[in-house]
Amino acid sequence: MKIKNSDFYKKLTFEFISVAFAVFLGLMLNQWKDNRTNRKTAEISVNNIVTEVNENAKRLKDMLTSHNALNAIIDSVINKQLPDEALDTVSGLTMNLLQSTAWETAKLTQAIAYIDVRVVKEAAGIYEFQDYYKSIVKEFVLQDISNPEELSPETTLRYTNKFLDKIIPIETNLLQYYDELLKTIEEHQ
Repeated sequence: MKIKNSDFYKKLTFEFISVAFAVFLGLMLNQWKDNRTNRKTAEISVNNIVTEVNENAKRLKDMLTSHNALNAIIDSVINKQLPDEALDTVSGLTMNLLQSTAWETAKLTQAIAYIDVRVVKEAAGIYEFQDYYKSIVKEFVLQDISNPEELSPETTLRYTNKFLDKIIPIETNLLQYYDELLKTIEEHQ
């Protein structure tokens, strides 16, 4: 009888270990698949952020060139170094929208949880600074639109000059931050 009980416990132990191992193996496989999917999602999100930052940088470079030229002419007209007609040679104030959809998508899909922390930290700061820039532009546009009284050309020039003096350094810094983010991403890929 002892032999039969002993065989029974051996078989039971073997079955238990086999089932436990199969469950463990299944869980490990599932975890591996989840990690692979999460890495792929993070990789796609980082690529989207890189594309978006490059597009924003291009827009910003174009705006910065235009803003610097316009501001130089406005300064010259205000300081009476150029006649008012000099403004006719320059196109008006150009503003392009800077996108943040790739960053917002990464947050909404929770892909940022699988992106390197240094990249996430730097990207979050840059997109926050970009939002600050947008708020200044929005304030200027709303002020310009909602001003019911007709402003004199000189007042408009001074207001535009003040606005450009404020955003040109921000645009310059934002371009630098974009470059730094792209370098950080490149280092961590």
